[in-house]
Amino acid sequence: MPRPDRPCAVCATPAAKYNCPKCRAAYCCIACCRTHKTTCVPPTVVTKARPKRVAPEKRAGRPPDPDSDVARLTASQLTRVASCAWAREELRREPTLRDLLVTIEGATDATRALQTARARDSRFADFVDRLLVEVGACAFEDDGG
Repeated sequence: MPRPDRPCAVCATPAAKYNCPKCRAAYCCIACCRTHKTTCVPPTVVTKARPKRVAPEKRAGRPPDPDSDVARLTASQLTRVASCAWAREELRREPTLRDLLVTIEGATDATRALQTARARDSRFADFVDRLLVEVGACAFEDDGG
């Protein structure tokens, strides 16, 4: 499925369909893929410590902020998240998504950490949006285009 926010890195065609497996650059066709391969530079791997996991008893004990206008998932929606095969597969394939979730979970201000992660990482934002639709927490809006 084309992503309107990702133009081809080679020819700038809007809505590139494919990503380079090495550097994640977007491209639209096999010709652009071949061109990109000649100049592809995989990102430098920086080893960093994985975020600490928050103990379940600390997670469960964190009450929601009563002054917050942030919507919370219901118990049935949380159950659907836990049983969502698509989300489980995405988290298995993308360790950065798992790391972001662990970081958010352990943050003092989880709401702000979630907003920051969504703003900085479009793949994480897409993951969260699709997950919310999958569990029925929100609906996909078609902008008519």
